[in-house]
Amino acid sequence: MAVWTIKRNAEEPQTFASLRISGLRRTQVSQAMGTVSFTRHSAYDAAPLFAVDDLVTIYKDGVVWHVGPVLTIPREGGPRSESQIYTIGDPWWFVDNMIFPQPITIYNDDGSGLSVGLSTKVTMFAGVEDELTVYMSVEQMINRAMTILVAAGADMQVVFAGDFSLRPPVGELSDPTCAEVIRAALQWVPDAGTGWDYSTTPPTLRISRRGSAPARTLDAGDGRSIHSVSLTPRDDLRRDRVLINYEVTNTVDGKPRMSYHQDAAGEGSPFRTIRATMSLSGYTKQYQEQKLVTEAVSPNSTAWWKANLASLANATGLSVEDGDIAPRDEGGPSFSFRVKEGNIPAFLEDESGPLSGMMRVTARGTYSLANGGASTDYKGDALSTDVHCTNLESATYRELVSETAAEPVPVGIAAMMHAALSVTHYDGAVVVKARECVFLARTGDVLNVTNGVAAWATMAAQIQQVDEEVDAGETTITVGPPHHLGPQDLLEMLRAYRTHAPSVKLQERATGTRGDGQQAQGPLGSANDNGSSSGAHWKKVVAEGDEEGRTLTLDADAGLKAEADGGKLIELDVTEPRQEINDGDGKRVEITPDKITMEDAEGHVMELTAQGLTFTKDGKTSFLSWEGLVVAGDASTARIFADHVQVEADGNSVIVNDEQVLITTGDQTGVYEAAQAYVSSSGGAEASMSAADGLAHTDGSATIEASAGDGLAHESGGDSATLSAPAGLGLIASGDTTTLTASEMQMSNGSDTVTINAEAGFHNVSSSQTAQIGGAGGVELSVGGGTTHVRAVEGETIEMQETEVCEDGETKEAWFLRGEAS
Repeated sequence: MAVWTIKRNAEEPQTFASLRISGLRRTQVSQAMGTVSFTRHSAYDAAPLFAVDDLVTIYKDGVVWHVGPVLTIPREGGPRSESQIYTIGDPWWFVDNMIFPQPITIYNDDGSGLSVGLSTKVTMFAGVEDELTVYMSVEQMINRAMTILVAAGADMQVVFAGDFSLRPPVGELSDPTCAEVIRAALQWVPDAGTGWDYSTTPPTLRISRRGSAPARTLDAGDGRSIHSVSLTPRDDLRRDRVLINYEVTNTVDGKPRMSYHQDAAGEGSPFRTIRATMSLSGYTKQYQEQKLVTEAVSPNSTAWWKANLASLANATGLSVEDGDIAPRDEGGPSFSFRVKEGNIPAFLEDESGPLSGMMRVTARGTYSLANGGASTDYKGDALSTDVHCTNLESATYRELVSETAAEPVPVGIAAMMHAALSVTHYDGAVVVKARECVFLARTGDVLNVTNGVAAWATMAAQIQQVDEEVDAGETTITVGPPHHLGPQDLLEMLRAYRTHAPSVKLQERATGTRGDGQQAQGPLGSANDNGSSSGAHWKKVVAEGDEEGRTLTLDADAGLKAEADGGKLIELDVTEPRQEINDGDGKRVEITPDKITMEDAEGHVMELTAQGLTFTKDGKTSFLSWEGLVVAGDASTARIFADHVQVEADGNSVIVNDEQVLITTGDQTGVYEAAQAYVSSSGGAEASMSAADGLAHTDGSATIEASAGDGLAHESGGDSATLSAPAGLGLIASGDTTTLTASEMQMSNGSDTVTINAEAGFHNVSSSQTAQIGGAGGVELSVGGGTTHVRAVEGETIEMQETEVCEDGETKEAWFLRGEAS
């Protein structure tokens, strides 16, 4: 029996037996992630052998059998058993979980030029190298994905078996993983399969086409190992002919031009023919065009002179002789065609010399000119004119100024698809049982079965999945066409081909710019006798319109001026520099480097400068700047700033900020804050009010204060009055004092005091006399050293017997009886 060991990351391997591992199973899948699972018999809550993402390597007799990361660790527990179940992925897990970034050329926001960045908007089968678009084959695209994976830390390599040099049409994927890129590339090679080879270091992803894949053979007559065979020929998927039309849209000077290219392979029934149309990116070309009209100079032609010398336009009886043409400047080049319309194309000029120049045409002429009612005759008159000439004939000259190359038309896609689809694929499974699993095949290989149906011996059925139950010794090999060759998947693939959209960003990704553009048309105005070719730079051009007074002046020294009747004006001055537009009705705009001024017919003016915006209307000016807004009225001004607002009118003002409101009216001032309000006047009177301190008013020596806690207080000239809830009423006037509370009243003039108390009764102190009524003491009178007490006796009545009234200064005795006593 084989010895199975397992290790985590770089640790030493341990045997399955020592770790109590059993139930080993493995599933391998083409173009997808396979898995390995096993059970560890231990307490379900025991510490796990591995952590998720640990890299696990499994050995069979010391040879690597599987490598992959830990995916899940389910735990199971029951009355009779407890266990931990481990699921391990294969290296495709890394392929599935790595986003594919692609270099692009971008403009830097800081204006420093171009740089290379990374984008996950991926262009399939095209890339950027040294700001150039590079087209890639299927193999090159997959190698790009593997390079990204290895750079990110995935330990793997790739080997191809068969032809993968096909370069499919360019397409785009948004945020794809490396797995999606690989599958999208292999879609164009329908008979390709993948499988992992663990016999190499690092593990190798083997990508094989059906005709080049390793062939594995099983003997159907071996009843001891072959448990079952189930195979179905899929002739229903066979296609005898593939026909692909490529639709290319080229653009020249902004105008589309369609072209078609056909790729075909195979012959056969139209019902077994695949037809697809794909759109490809065509080239984009932009030309500069310059129309030039010239005529031969004829110094001895009367018609030529009448057409080219204004003074002879109305001459009669004209005849010329001794005509000649020569360079106007001594030693200059000679030219024989006059430029009638257009300009000399600058792109034709080279270092060999100028293509145009000024020529002087001379002759002697005899003619008559009307002069009022008479006629003046000229004989042998010297005729001379300078004309702009060239040796170029009339034509429209073109030059290619920009070009974006077309996407190459793919070659061999029809043949590739025909080779994959014109043969019979087999669908089914073979189950092999033995005492223990041995290596039979991997995904991506092809399978033949001998001693069965004759066609099975050479069927080369593509292996899509291999399932191994190691403890049971059972291996199931599943064969069939690639998933995208099933009836529904084939339909989806064809639909994707038909809706394939060309990539329009190849130029952008390579250079950071698009190559699109419209045709550049050179000027077509008439040539000026004082001008030369476009390379000689005319100094001044004046054009007059059909309507009187309408002119356009272009001056290299002064700028551009357009004028029309009524004073309408557009002027661009390059000397100041300044630009002015005037509609002739009082509306005007003037632009200078530091100011823009607009004025309407009513004289309202707006000026825009770097400091802000100024409005002027009817003598009033408002100003808007980075600091705030100032608005002026007839007699008022409003200022709005980030930290406060101020309004002024007739000497009065209001200021509002985030802390207070300040109001000034004449000599009076009011301040309102979140916590208090304050008012003052020039007479010295002041008033304040706050939530914490209450109300206070001062006018000269008089003061009034009121608050929720202290009550009311008034003071004036030394006199005062206070009123509060706990303390009651207090009065002070000229030394006299009066206090009043809920239970007592007291009055004092400095020497005498009167007190009335709810419990103690009445009490009066005056000089040496004291009187008290109430309380437990009854009535008590004290004068000098004598004291009189009158008290009540509980349960008895005291009656006064003498009731005579004492006159002033008279003394009488009063008798009181208490029962029988006196």
